[in-house]
Order: sequence, then structure tokens, then C-alpha cells
Amino acid sequence: MKKAGIIGAGNIGTKLYDKLLENGWVIKFILTRNQYFIGDKELKDRKDWLNMGKDADVIFLAIPTLDDGRMALKYISEITKTGVPVVTCEKGALSNYFSELKPSLDHIGYSATVGGGSGMIHFLKYRFFSGMREIHAIVNGTMNYIWDDLRMGNPIGHIVEEIIKLGYAEPGENDPIRIVLSEASSDVTKKISILFNLCFQSKTILCAKDINVVLTEEMVKQAISEAMNRRFVVSFEKEEHFKKKDGDILAFIHQIDGWIITGGFKNTSSPLIARLCNSTTWVNNAMLTVEDKDGSGGIYLCVGPGAGASPVAMAMVRDAETFL
Repeated sequence: MKKAGIIGAGNIGTKLYDKLLENGWVIKFILTRNQYFIGDKELKDRKDWLNMGKDADVIFLAIPTLDDGRMALKYISEITKTGVPVVTCEKGALSNYFSELKPSLDHIGYSATVGGGSGMIHFLKYRFFSGMREIHAIVNGTMNYIWDDLRMGNPIGHIVEEIIKLGYAEPGENDPIRIVLSEASSDVTKKISILFNLCFQSKTILCAKDINVVLTEEMVKQAISEAMNRRFVVSFEKEEHFKKKDGDILAFIHQIDGWIITGGFKNTSSPLIARLCNSTTWVNNAMLTVEDKDGSGGIYLCVGPGAGASPVAMAMVRDAETFL
């Protein structure tokens, strides 16, 4: 009998609950911001969850990032100290407190933090070696959905209504420009940090809050007006191969340990960027790697659903199964 605890009961937590039951798990407890349930019984003392969690095989952390990840860090630290693995989709802890969590990585399932159900983290870890030349990725399903829909001629206001209804945008925001600015400065930078720290075999740790985002409303409006030829792409390129591309609308550029990391609305006329963007539509995420110093090692693609409660929840269940 597989036993689980769930922290968080929003869109992902609710979908996770359903997926676990479908896969034969028994839910020991559910902890929300204000409530604590064992089965369908609500208890007043929320402190009991950790004791109950010691009897679980895995505890799932399905909370949004309402701070820089410190709340999630506290949960993950408390859980791993009991010896119980934790599976998380929260991005703040791993992107801003990686050094604190690094000793416990063997007890943390994290594939849902970047790329949702695409398996992007494990793809890059498998492909990564010293001859990697460059990596290009679409890591934000919300912006990919917006620009894919804009390319088809749909108005931005209608698109935003759709992504809010589908749960792809952060709660409480409905202004198109603000949504884009938030996704680029918060979501994307966290995912970049997680990818770099987990996959790049670097002694230097990258914190999301150290990435300086310079994207402005005017730059977003320009990218909207040029939607036919734009998509928000993140690139990791070796310093010796890096060339700044004229015409890109860059949200940030960051140099670390021999790599140049850029993110922004890039021109899809570039062959590699075109190949990446043509592989993914709607909320899907994608990653393209170019391997060996001259690219002769080949070009490889990973594509899958990057946003939405269902693929994220399923990725978390798959992570949990590896601990059994």
C-alpha cells in the first residue's frame, strides 16, 4: 500500500489528489494554508501533519511560490529530516536555496519544477557532457501559449481570458503586459536556475534572484506587435561560441562559469530557434541541445506539456514512484 501526504490543495494539489487515487495511493493527510485533514476529517492542530508524515512513503509539496522559496525550503527541510522523500513542483526553494537543499537532493523529486510533464530536467541531465555547445529552450508555457495564439491572429485580450480560465496564469493577475512581465521575471528565472544547478555540473550555484531582468512594458508591446516572428526562448551558450543576435528583445543576459545565459523574445528566423519553436505549440515546452564543440555531436529535441495541473501532477506521481 503506497501512502502519501499532500501539502497544498490548489489546482495542482487537487489534480494530484485525483492522480494518486487513480494510481492506488492512500492519502494519509492533506495540509492547506488554514486546514489540516486526515481522510475527510478536519483537525484543528496543524502541527500534527509532520508526525503523520513519518508514516508516509512520500510527501508531495504542491504550493505556489508566494515568497522567494523560503516557505517551501522550510517544508522540504522538515520533511527530509524525518527520512521521508518529498516531491515538489514549487520552484522558489530549488532556485534560490539550492546550496541548502543540495545535500538532500537524493530525497527530493523535482522533475515537475521545470517543463511540467516534458521530463526536461532528466533529458538535459542525460544529454549533458563536457562537449555541450549550446542549449535553447522554451520553459514558460503561458508565454508560449500567448505568442502561438497571437501568431494565429487572435487578440491579446481574448488570449489572456483563456489562459486565466485554463489556470495557466498566476492567480489574481489579468493585465496582459503584467502577466508577461511576471512570467519573465519570476517564473523563467527560477526555472533557469534550477536547470543550471541540477544539470550543468558547475561548482558555481546560480540563484534566480541574481538574474537581472530588464524587460519593460514597451519591449513586451513590441514583441506583441511582432508576434509572427517572436517567441520567448532561453539560451545557454558557451562563451567562446556566443554571439549577440541583432534584433532579439532580451529580457536578461547573465554570465556564469563559462556560459552566457540569455532569455527574451527571439527572432524565429534563426535556424535553431525556428527548429525549436516549430516543435512546440500552445502550452508545450521544448528543449534543443547542440552537442560537441562544432555541433557534430548532433541536435536533440525534448518536447512535452509544460503547463497545466494534469501534466504537472502526473510528473510528480512519476517522481514519487522512483522512491518506492
